[in-house]
Amino acid sequence: MAKPSSYAPLTTELSSDGSGQSWSTGQEVDKDWDNYLHGFKAQWFWLVVLYCTPPGLIFGYSIVMSAWYGSWWNTSGNEPYEPRPADIGTLYNPVFNSLPVILKSHMTFAVPMLGGILLQVALAYFGVIKSNVSAMKGHTRFGSVLLVIILACVGLGTLSLWFCDVQNKRGAETMFFVMIGFGIMASGVRGIAFASQGLHGLHMQYMTFTVCLIFTPGFNRITTVLVRHLYAYQEDYSQQCFIASTWSPIGYYWTWSFLLGLSYMALLWLCPWSPAKVPFFKVYSFGFFYALLMGAIMLACLFQALFLWWPEVMDKLYHGLDCSEQRLNAWRHFAATLRNTSLFDQSHAGGLCTASKPYDSVSLFGGRFRQP
Repeated sequence: MAKPSSYAPLTTELSSDGSGQSWSTGQEVDKDWDNYLHGFKAQWFWLVVLYCTPPGLIFGYSIVMSAWYGSWWNTSGNEPYEPRPADIGTLYNPVFNSLPVILKSHMTFAVPMLGGILLQVALAYFGVIKSNVSAMKGHTRFGSVLLVIILACVGLGTLSLWFCDVQNKRGAETMFFVMIGFGIMASGVRGIAFASQGLHGLHMQYMTFTVCLIFTPGFNRITTVLVRHLYAYQEDYSQQCFIASTWSPIGYYWTWSFLLGLSYMALLWLCPWSPAKVPFFKVYSFGFFYALLMGAIMLACLFQALFLWWPEVMDKLYHGLDCSEQRLNAWRHFAATLRNTSLFDQSHAGGLCTASKPYDSVSLFGGRFRQP
C-alpha cells in the first residue's frame, strides 16, 4: 500500500554539509528531514538564547518598573500606562482613564508566560542536550500547560492590538503586529502537534520560532528607547514632547523596529558564520508561507514609510521634534479630550485607518505649527 502523500519519501539535493537534506525540496513531514533537524539541537537552543536575550532584558525592566511604580510601565514612552491621580496633568498626560481590561489581562498573563518559557528552555537544555531524563519529563509535562498560558496571553494581546490599541500603529504596521500574534499561536500549536507525532526535530524548529516571535515585540521597545535617547539631545526636549510626537499625524513609525527584529533573526538563523545557523522551513510548509507573508507585510510597511510618508520622515530627521510650549499645550488638551471621549475612535483614525497624507491634514493637533 502506498504511503500517504504527506509522508512521501524526501526528494533531496546535496546540501553544503553533505547530508543530502535541503529545505528547498521534498515534504516537511518526513522522518529523514525530522532527524536532520534534530541534529541541530544545540543550535536551536542557542538561537533562542541569542535572539531572546536582548528583548528578554527589556521585558524584565518593564516588569521591575511596573512593580516599583505600582502600575504597568510603558518602557517605550518611559511612563506608566495608568499614572497615579496626582501625576496626571503634571508629570504625565495619558490618553485614557484606564487600560482596556483585555490589554491589562494580556499583560498579567505575560508575566507567567515569560517565566514559563524560561523554565521550559532550561528544561529543554538539560533534557535534550545534557540527556537528563528528569528534566525531559518535566519539559514534556509542562509543555501543554505553558501552551495554554501562551494562547491566553497572545490571544488577548492580538485582539487588543487590533480593536483597542492604546498607541497608534499606522496602517500596515497594525497588520504586522496582529500577524505576529496569529503566528505565535499557529506555530506553537503546530510545534506541540509535531511532538505528539514523535517528530521532535520539527517540534524544535517550530517551538524555537514560536519563542522568538513571542520575544519579537521587545525589539519595538529597544528601538523606541534608542530613538527617544537620540531626541534627548535636543535643547528643548522633554518626555511629554516625545509622547506627544507619537500621536501626531507626523508620528512615530514602528517599521524600523520590525526591520531590526527580522534582520537580527535572519542573521542568526541563516548566515553561515552564525553560531545558531539552522535549516530554514521546508518549502511550501506553514512556516515557509508565514515567513513569506511577514515579508510581504514588511514591504507594505516600508512602502508607507519611504514613499507615502517620506516628507514626514525627512521633516523629523532634519528638524527633530517640535517641543514648543504651544505644541505641548495642544497635546494636553488633545490628551484630556481623548481621556473623556473617543480614544478608540482616534486609535483607529491614527492607527489602522491612518490617512495616506497626514502631512497635509488639518486638525487641532496636526504636526508642526507653521506660520500662515
